[in-house]
Amino acid sequence: MKGPSEQTLQWLQSFTEELAELLGDGLYSVTLFGSAATGVEFQPESSDLNLLIVLEQVNPDTLRHVRSALLRYRRLPLEPVVVARGQLEELSRSYPLEAWEIRENRRVLHGADVAADWAVDLGDLARQLQGELLGKALGLRSRYLELGPNPKVRELDEVLSELIPPYRALLRALLRLLGHDPPPREFLEVITQLEERYGFDLMGFRDAYQVRQGTKRLLREELLQLLERVLKEADALAGRAPELLRQHAESGGS
Repeated sequence: MKGPSEQTLQWLQSFTEELAELLGDGLYSVTLFGSAATGVEFQPESSDLNLLIVLEQVNPDTLRHVRSALLRYRRLPLEPVVVARGQLEELSRSYPLEAWEIRENRRVLHGADVAADWAVDLGDLARQLQGELLGKALGLRSRYLELGPNPKVRELDEVLSELIPPYRALLRALLRLLGHDPPPREFLEVITQLEERYGFDLMGFRDAYQVRQGTKRLLREELLQLLERVLKEADALAGRAPELLRQHAESGGS
């Protein structure tokens, strides 16, 4: 799978080494996660480099060191999550969706492989997933209202493209909870399974993915119509997911 360029990986390694030099034994681990770790759905021009940075202690002094390294590597689209070593167990318990994604899509750059033994409770994952699907649908409605009656092509492109990474994670988790373990990594395969196995109509999401990839070019009115279709599909996902999960649980997970 295509991932970050060799130069980007070298810069990322240099950043990690500088962080280790600044913090010494205070740096417990650095983990790259998400599309940059696997190469799946990674886009060099727009994808972030998500990092889980685990410190022995989080305080103003250690945060200043992290900030110093981040400032020196502003050329990289770094998105750090900084936690204390003692918070790792609570992190995986309180944020099961994020913990599952990190465990599934990670690359250790320094220190311990903190996500290797994370046990994600499926009940907690289901509850968070349902809340996130509803929250994403509500958020999408708000973005639609903010656009106004005459949005620009760039604005519509941006809204549609932003949907893909979070929905990829959410819909993979939905398939996992419905018994598909492991679920596919590619977004188009994920939505194909949801369409074929559970009767969803996700053509809008399919087209939005192609817009993000640059393989589909649409005029402003076409983009607006696409966004309105995605709005309906997001509502359908948020509305049906709880019932699908309840039925799956009642059937014994078969």
